[in-house]
Amino acid sequence: MRYKRANEKKLARFEVDLGTPWQLSGDWMVTGDIHVPCTDYDFLRLLLLVAKRHGIKRLLIAGDYFTQDGFSVYAQVVKAITWAEEREAARVIIHDLVEWFTEIRFLMGNHDRRMQRWANGEFDENDIFGMITTAEECHYSNWGWCTIDNPGGYPWRVTHSSNYSVNQLSVGSELANKYQMNIISHHQHHLAKGWDRYKRFVIVDNGCMVDHEKLAYVVLDDNKMPGMTTGFTMLKNGTPTPYGKHPFTDWDNVLTYRA
Repeated sequence: MRYKRANEKKLARFEVDLGTPWQLSGDWMVTGDIHVPCTDYDFLRLLLLVAKRHGIKRLLIAGDYFTQDGFSVYAQVVKAITWAEEREAARVIIHDLVEWFTEIRFLMGNHDRRMQRWANGEFDENDIFGMITTAEECHYSNWGWCTIDNPGGYPWRVTHSSNYSVNQLSVGSELANKYQMNIISHHQHHLAKGWDRYKRFVIVDNGCMVDHEKLAYVVLDDNKMPGMTTGFTMLKNGTPTPYGKHPFTDWDNVLTYRA
């Protein structure tokens, strides 16, 4: 025992701190996949209109605020929009959003991480978003998900998953059963609301805020991939109300709403 103790070497300890995902509460407008500057600006204005009509002052952008084609490993079929152009468009949108929202929170999506990969991890979320705004209303997380408390039951997990399926709600259903939470899912550009397989958790595929007609890889060549759907969700009193283009949403009724 003495020999063992005399020759023991303490292992060097190196702590890896990835931070902590947000645990939020209250009412939120939830969107994602904005893909500046290919944004559907008209539909973004509808998100603002719904927020104002319901008095919701907090916005969660769940990944892919940026496009960052200039930092992509994929070869471009048309000239990529420059980072300077994208950065300026991103600033304009933030300027409009902070006129209403008192709190805007950004999660990271796969497109937002393109610059991180290009910089080999040297850029964090504050470096990337700090190039477009210093507004005190804006907050950034390096996580691709967060939770929102639900006073009526299971919490909500808002996520920009790395998984994709052509079948809407299928990824969300698996995430719901893995994490035992309701799910608001991004990345797939589907728009749907339903139950998980076992009817315990509510799943929302939250669409996108991008104008897919501006995406070269979508429109230049025919493909059999599912269509992309514009949408966002109002999470109020723990209940999600997804909004999409007519006839998914009766906008005549929404636009004449009176509290």
